[in-house]
Amino acid sequence: AWLLQQQRTMPEVLGPLADLIAVEPGYERLVEHALGGDLFAVALSSADVVGSLVARLVEDGIGEYSLVPVNGRSAPCPDGPGIPLLDVIRFVDDRAAG
Repeated sequence: AWLLQQQRTMPEVLGPLADLIAVEPGYERLVEHALGGDLFAVALSSADVVGSLVARLVEDGIGEYSLVPVNGRSAPCPDGPGIPLLDVIRFVDDRAAG
């Protein structure tokens, strides 16, 4: 809760990942299952801020958070059945578009 309250003063904090993504119809349960608890992780605008933010959380004794930088790179998908999960998810928040 503390981190989400900082959105006004910390623009790199975008909010809960679940509020920032839209999933193609038919893939909702797959995305929920694949992301699990990380569906409610706090999305950050950049991977560059993760280190300083974690340091602040530890320094202030704030607690643990799941952090997801939205501008990260995805790993290549091996050949095989299925499609990459990122092919069925899109960000609905312009701040996450990077």
